[in-house]
Amino acid sequence: MIRIDHFALAATTLDVGVDYVRNITGLTVPFGGVHQGVGTHNCLMATGDDSYLEIIANDPNQPDPVTPRAFDLDNPDVVAKTVAGPHIQNVILRTDDAQRDVKLAREAGVDLGELINSARGDVHWILVLREDRTLALDGTAPPLIEWPEGPHISSQMADEGLILTKLTIKAPQADALKALFKAIDVQDSRLHVEHGDQKHITATYRTPDGRTVTLG
Repeated sequence: MIRIDHFALAATTLDVGVDYVRNITGLTVPFGGVHQGVGTHNCLMATGDDSYLEIIANDPNQPDPVTPRAFDLDNPDVVAKTVAGPHIQNVILRTDDAQRDVKLAREAGVDLGELINSARGDVHWILVLREDRTLALDGTAPPLIEWPEGPHISSQMADEGLILTKLTIKAPQADALKALFKAIDVQDSRLHVEHGDQKHITATYRTPDGRTVTLG
């Protein structure tokens, strides 16, 4: 069974992303760490039910990586969108068997990519990425992540009581995305796929003071 793990909120800098989230939620997302060698760094906050929010930006202290940055962040259209303002670039789905689910996706006609061993400091995980770091289904298919056994990584993150209640992916490829989710057994009542003229991802939260707010 596959569920929401987190999403990547792309911003030109971490400060820009943190300000964006603070203005909407009233909460400050703390610094997470550096993705050494791949040109990005992040800020992280737990959002309930083994999920978290990630703000991701290019790391000015690293040279441009040899391979493109993950999640299609180097795509000129994505760069232009990020310059215009922070946005949710993609959802990342958690699996307990990435190899199995990559195979199931291929059998359904979707190439999600290959298993990549990834790390941030002493934290390690497996991420499914395509060689050119683009996202399948014209940029709409979420990458898969597999964590080591044990408590979810979000248990180590700041938890201010921000709770993810709904995550919506709108895209012209909605039907193909729904078919993929069925093939790989995505089961998460918070995740919704709807048809839209262009890709647009929104995340709805309940704040600690009881408000309902939306990022994206």
